[in-house]
Amino acid sequence: MTLLQKVNIWSDIIGFSVWFIVIGVFWIFDFFLRVVVTGQFANTVLGKHDVKIKTVLGEYKGKPGEKLAHKH
Repeated sequence: MTLLQKVNIWSDIIGFSVWFIVIGVFWIFDFFLRVVVTGQFANTVLGKHDVKIKTVLGEYKGKPGEKLAHKH
């Protein structure tokens, strides 16, 4: 195995791991942003306390400030 082949393999591994980290961070940030924005929007604009959040995982229902329980 030449040095060039080793470098290629490592660049592939690093490239993939960077993409996984970027996507994971973005997904988590997007989830929390939806929770915060939906909660504030429901409180200030609509005056409602029941918040529904639609995410990739499914639908969550709860009140702002409470821990979210997964609705089956």
